[in-house]
Amino acid sequence: MPAQRGDGAHIAIDAPLHNAPIPPHYFDIWPYPQPDISVNEFDALYRDYKQYQKMRISRENYLRARTQLGLQVHPRLVESLLVYESLEKQAEGDLSLVKSDPLWPAFESLKGINVVLAAGIRGLFDPLAFPNVQKAWKFAGYAVIDGQGQRKTRGQKAGFCVPLKTRLWQAADCLWRANPEWRQIGRNYKARQLWLHRHDGSLGKEGKGIRGHAHNRALRYLAKRLVKYLWCYAHKAPMIG
Repeated sequence: MPAQRGDGAHIAIDAPLHNAPIPPHYFDIWPYPQPDISVNEFDALYRDYKQYQKMRISRENYLRARTQLGLQVHPRLVESLLVYESLEKQAEGDLSLVKSDPLWPAFESLKGINVVLAAGIRGLFDPLAFPNVQKAWKFAGYAVIDGQGQRKTRGQKAGFCVPLKTRLWQAADCLWRANPEWRQIGRNYKARQLWLHRHDGSLGKEGKGIRGHAHNRALRYLAKRLVKYLWCYAHKAPMIG
């Protein structure tokens, strides 16, 4: 049996890069047919895709800069760009395997979440590893402890899955931009934060950053709501609030 964390998540002995605490046996208690790929493999595919994308963008920028300066470009550099583009496209195709995952319908119902983000989140997050949504929030880094949000501290372990928190933030930003329903939820929360600030100054000193602080709080709220949405879907619980 794997070790048990205090927040309900399992710690894998062979945890992958960045020491992300990933449960090793996700589908032991999953009540649906198992796909041919395990959850942590989604994370590996996601990392491959992001790496190829980074190399492709880097090579594109390099070639563009040389072209704008009127410098010659070696044909091998152009060929390497084509190789990176091909690898990125293939990696993105591999990510479509997330559509075989039992949690995919939950992602598919959210406009703004594509297979890349779905695989990235699913590769680090198993809702059934947590008995309640509060423990899922803690694992994702979006819990409130002693009145403070979770954050990294120099010289100390994060206490949460840092890559997952980043991917959930990216997903929240995509939902704000592309999903009218979730954008309205975020706007309502942002407006409430600005209203509270006028009464208690909770967003800090007056200045240009006030609305930015309110916007970031709204994105954090959407990220927490996404965790709750996935948790409720996996546990077949009603989404309340």
